[in-house]
Formats: sequence, structure tokens, C-alpha cells
Amino acid sequence: MYRFWCGSFLAVCAMIAGCSESVKSSIAQGTVTLNGQPLAGAEVQFIPKSDSTLGAHTTTTGPDGTFTMKAAAANTPLRPGSYIIVVNKWTAGSGGGMEGMKNEVPELYRAQATTTLKAEIKEGENALGTFSLDSKR
Repeated sequence: MYRFWCGSFLAVCAMIAGCSESVKSSIAQGTVTLNGQPLAGAEVQFIPKSDSTLGAHTTTTGPDGTFTMKAAAANTPLRPGSYIIVVNKWTAGSGGGMEGMKNEVPELYRAQATTTLKAEIKEGENALGTFSLDSKR
């Protein structure tokens, strides 16, 4: 009986060790502009194009419109694959509260179904360049 439990314990430990191998996380860097100007404080979402196991990822642009997308935690890596990019930037209106909220990003780029922004993430570092949003589209 002792051999059975020892063998079972070792098998479970081996399975846990194999399952807990860390997945390498990619990093993606880019810039978001609106009508040629940096878009500061915008939420940038990476949504898997077809493979939902990749998981969605979110970050915020800095004052110069740049962003870095990377793992939020060790168990949520940014993995290689095809992503759709959605951008939103909410600002408070003069009325205050939720009624006064306004999204500065043109509707085209705000939803997964309509956005034209895409990224192909590869293993390691990815320089995505500039996502140029145009309010006249």
C-alpha cells in the first residue's frame, strides 16, 4: 500500500510540474494617434481574432500615446497569435456623472465587430508602429 501511495504522489507531482511550466510572454509596443496627435489615456484592448484561448489583454496609452502590452500576471501571458485592436477613451462631460461621459475615439475603432485595427503577435518583442485613428472616416 505504501508503494501505491508513494507512486501516486510522485505521479501527481510530475503532472503538476509539467502543467505549471511558465508560458513565455510576448511584449507588444506601439503608439495610438487621433488625427495625427498622440492619444493619451486611451484604453487599448487586444482581442483574439479567432483563438479565444489567447485571452484578451488591456493596457493604457501614456501621455505621448505610446503603450506596452504585456502579461498582467504570470498566468496571463500575451501569447503569439492574431489579435483585433479596440481603442476607447472616455472623458467626463460638463454635466458630470455617467450622463456626461464622452468617448473621444471614433465609433469605427471602439468595437470588435467594426475595428480595422489588427496585430499579429510573434514570440518575444513586437514593435507594432503607430495605430492612426481618423475621426473623418
